[in-house]
Amino acid sequence: MKINWTIITIVLALISGTGTLSGQESNPQAVAIEGFTVQTPESTPLIGSHYLEAKFDMVREYLSDHPEIRGLKKSLADITEFELGDTKEWWVFDWTKDSDLPESMSQIPTTCRAKGENCYVFVHDEIWAGGSDDELVTQAAVDAIVNGFDSETPNNVSQGIFEIDVETFGDPPDYDGDPRIIILIYDIIDGWLPGEGYIAGYFDPADQFPSGTWSFSDEFNTPIPSNEAEVFYMDARPADLLSDNGITGVLGTVAHEFQHMIHFAQDPNEGSFVNEGCSEIAAFICGYGFRDDDRYAVDPNIYLYGWNSTLADYTRAALYAMYLYEQFGKDFFKVLVASPGVLKFGLDAAMADFGSPRNSTTVFIDWIIANYLNDKSYNEVYGYDYSPLPKPIPSATNYAAASGIGAVKRLGVEYITFKQGSIESVIFEGSTFKVKAIKSGSALVEDVAVGSDYPTPGLMDGTWDEITFAVYNESFYPEFLIESDYSYVGSGGAGGAVTVEQVFDDGSGDGTLNLTPGDSISVQFNGLAGAKLDSIKIAFRNAGSMQMGVWRFTGSYGTSPLGAPLVPERTVTSNSASASPFPDPFENWVTVDLSGEDIDASEDFIVSLLVGADPAVPGVMASSEPDIGVYRSRTWYQAAGGGWYILTANAGANTWNYLIRAYLCASGCTIEVGPENIGMVPAAYSLSENFPNPFNPSTTFTYNITESGEVNFAIYDLIGRLIYEEQRTHIPGQYSLRWNGVDSFDRKVGSGVYILRMQTNEFSATRKMVLLK
Repeated sequence: MKINWTIITIVLALISGTGTLSGQESNPQAVAIEGFTVQTPESTPLIGSHYLEAKFDMVREYLSDHPEIRGLKKSLADITEFELGDTKEWWVFDWTKDSDLPESMSQIPTTCRAKGENCYVFVHDEIWAGGSDDELVTQAAVDAIVNGFDSETPNNVSQGIFEIDVETFGDPPDYDGDPRIIILIYDIIDGWLPGEGYIAGYFDPADQFPSGTWSFSDEFNTPIPSNEAEVFYMDARPADLLSDNGITGVLGTVAHEFQHMIHFAQDPNEGSFVNEGCSEIAAFICGYGFRDDDRYAVDPNIYLYGWNSTLADYTRAALYAMYLYEQFGKDFFKVLVASPGVLKFGLDAAMADFGSPRNSTTVFIDWIIANYLNDKSYNEVYGYDYSPLPKPIPSATNYAAASGIGAVKRLGVEYITFKQGSIESVIFEGSTFKVKAIKSGSALVEDVAVGSDYPTPGLMDGTWDEITFAVYNESFYPEFLIESDYSYVGSGGAGGAVTVEQVFDDGSGDGTLNLTPGDSISVQFNGLAGAKLDSIKIAFRNAGSMQMGVWRFTGSYGTSPLGAPLVPERTVTSNSASASPFPDPFENWVTVDLSGEDIDASEDFIVSLLVGADPAVPGVMASSEPDIGVYRSRTWYQAAGGGWYILTANAGANTWNYLIRAYLCASGCTIEVGPENIGMVPAAYSLSENFPNPFNPSTTFTYNITESGEVNFAIYDLIGRLIYEEQRTHIPGQYSLRWNGVDSFDRKVGSGVYILRMQTNEFSATRKMVLLK
């Protein structure tokens, strides 16, 4: 089943009331929109594989009992080659009905609208341009699909989807005796409503056998019809075949579903995890994008091969397939698809046949480390070339000595993080699980012996920024182990106050958004076990006041994200204005001191501000940054009908992030902050790795300054030529530098590897970055 990988960028929520942050005004007066776009609500693709799973099970059982049917073809007398303009009624599936009901199948009249080298395109007559009042498909769209299937893809102008998928995964089936694949386009019957779920496409295994080979449930004893052809089905609504972007999305679905057809021909018994992973990588190899959202990252403690037909399953399968693609190359997938084993057994056999000394277990361990460390410069097996990818969220992040318990599922993992200065040693207790220490700063991965004290002096002397323990369960067999309990205790540590800064912006401050009075802007922050909310910092453009509140995050933007109030609503005042062009990093910050209010920050929370009568007064600054699929900034935007929206820029390639930051007291904090522009003083100089990397068109470095003074930046190419330089003067604090890929004369530089050097009187560091065009 194809899952449309386009990130959902708008979620509607209804909140009643008037005039406050938790109750927006009704019937707002619309104002002009400047600096951003509001995307129309995108629909979530339905996960439909479980609907057809009954059919797949019948096919597998029948093939097991009748192996002679494998490779069966129509008789020569029944082979039909279609021509342009031919008409035919095809059986299609109604996704609103159960698959074991006769009414789940019906016939629709179609016409062959294109005949390519490797495909026919049939379109339901009711949605053909000029054929009805409901025109969803045009000749231009059909021709574009044929061109993509036969001739060219975004990643290869001389290869179409057919050739790339066959080259990568193997030969498709050929039951109907005609080598061309049938792409059938109709408004898939899925009960779709605007803003809700839909089926983007599907492949039905029953089409590979004679009609009536098996029946619906015993209750009906009605033969299941078959189209007796190599056919897969594409949606026409809400899938958009009237725009270039919509056609590109449909072609990604074509690449995905064609892989399923090939996989069925090669190995009809394959498990969903491997099969769907292959289809995800098929769309990527052809150039139609990759599912790089964070649904797996938020909960990596899940059985690797499990399949519940959720978006998180598809995210996990896509990430694992990307890892296989980078580690073994494209040629590995043909071996994998041809391997008759299921899941682990197919992977083990494929790796052996491919000549690799690794197996599914060692790859799983390397993969969970790569997901967190993502550093191929340390070890090729511990990272990705593809970027950006979301980092798994630890189940616990500790800034002082701490203990905890957990249970890790088979072929699952939990990450436990200790930050610099937090502990001198840690011990893990339990059985049937293993632990790897992932040390950041100067990367190192080590085995941790369960039941033995593991010393961590590097956290105390600054050698490591953090140590994250990957607690994993490498067992595959459910009858041996479903879940493994563990506990840990971290001891020692420097003690004292620890304040944690949460930043989801690059600090650049590109301007303010012209919103509607009564709108709200918000940023969602992570909770931290045992922490208190110390302060909030907000970047303003002008002098003036806004109303601010802090709420517990409900976990969903589908209803109201604002849960129980943590901070009573209050007025926040900016006493100064910022001139344009704005300094980078932005300087006009106001700190809201919450240190004396004993606010529990152990769970996720939201900071929200109400837009006043003049949206520009004082105006919260926003930063246009590349869309990485993780959305912290949201806007209650009335002019689009009300709802919590993600606002985008640059045709959706960038999102607007508000410059709002939170500071959490993680341990023993007694910090005093004033009403002026006060920031937290970093403990040490540092220069982060740039993000994204590789990049195009811009990338950002974050750096810490502990003493006031001049900071010099220089960028060189690989032969040592100075490309760009910049000098800044800073007071202590955290800042960011964004490079737009230009030299000192503002001329664009070419693709390649560049070196950034940061230098102060007390500190020097370099970082390598890759510009791709």
